[in-house]
Amino acid sequence: LRRLARSHLPPMLNLWVTDSQRVVMVASSGGQSTDDPYAPIVQRIQSQPDLPPRIRVEPQGPVGDASVLALGHPSRKPWARQILDWCGEQVELNGERVRIGPHTFEGPEVAVLVSCSHPTSPHRVGTLFFGMSPSAVAKVARLLFFYGWDSYVIFRDGHAVARGLFAPPITEEVSLTNVH
Repeated sequence: LRRLARSHLPPMLNLWVTDSQRVVMVASSGGQSTDDPYAPIVQRIQSQPDLPPRIRVEPQGPVGDASVLALGHPSRKPWARQILDWCGEQVELNGERVRIGPHTFEGPEVAVLVSCSHPTSPHRVGTLFFGMSPSAVAKVARLLFFYGWDSYVIFRDGHAVARGLFAPPITEEVSLTNVH
């Protein structure tokens, strides 16, 4: 059997989880405020004993060569918009409406988990989680890591209503002639 390189896998949250260079980008509360709907995610990440990620609060400047988990709405957080831009034309956010492929979702009960490949480091991933309202985020936050095998998951009122995979960044075919 052959182990696939990270750059041959579709972008997904689990690539962030397993990367040795990972960053969490959060709002000014740092995920510590009890009013912050992203707090359960940050607390779960911080409770993991191995390979703790760097946490950047309201980050400025480029991400660098690391996989990123951004928590916040891209129209209100420019650093979250940077991760959404990695998706190119696959994902479009227009106010409180998100389009993934041919499907559009909107409404205050919608939350979005989307992962896209780093534009210059195909073995890295950028994952963005946001909701159209704090309650949409809160309904999904504690279960987020159960959806790590998809490139995108759309939640409506806490339930997954759409999910799928994007193409891996590197898709050349692998020759199996020399496999023993």
